[in-house]
Amino acid sequence: MTLSFSFAAGTTPNIARTAIINVGEIVVYDVVKDLLVSSRLMRDGIPCHFTAAVAAGFAATLVASPVDVVKTRFEVRSKLYFQFPL
Repeated sequence: MTLSFSFAAGTTPNIARTAIINVGEIVVYDVVKDLLVSSRLMRDGIPCHFTAAVAAGFAATLVASPVDVVKTRFEVRSKLYFQFPL
């Protein structure tokens, strides 16, 4: 029982982190690309996609950093619990 629980100790925070990153990247990418094309700052092409991808990556990093801290603390806490079960 202990082995299976410790194996999946970080699953829930990791799923939450992945969902937050994916939603943030997709939304920001789509919004930035639409903004660039609709305001005629760029045409729909590789530079536009690259710019939107950089913005989406930056936004995903900003959103994911606090979740990463919580996830890491949760995983360390659960490892310490199973390492020293007092």
